[in-house]
Amino acid sequence: MTSRRHVLGLLVLGRCLLIAVYGRSFAGNRDLIVLLTMSMMVSSITVPYAQGLVSLESAKAEAVVNMAYVVLIFSIGIPAIRAYAALGAAATLLVTSIVAAYVRLRVFARARRLGTC
Repeated sequence: MTSRRHVLGLLVLGRCLLIAVYGRSFAGNRDLIVLLTMSMMVSSITVPYAQGLVSLESAKAEAVVNMAYVVLIFSIGIPAIRAYAALGAAATLLVTSIVAAYVRLRVFARARRLGTC
């Protein structure tokens, strides 16, 4: 719950914080902040499911999800960064977080249904 509050705080105050830390030259990066905070929100929601997979003795499944996440970051991220620079990197993080969250939730539901605990 705390991390969601931080994310929402970044959505509201992110631009001001960015300007305060890095100066006026970073004032136009609101889209970047929004993408990064949404990625953090998605990732924070899936943490309990990742821990649940480990608790259900499905650590191998969690490792496969993490490997898929890394592969997605490289396969989508490199072209996106070349085309859109920092905005491409932020969009890549958001897309891969959403895909990993979906896969992690499906794997968790399947592990629970199979009763691996």
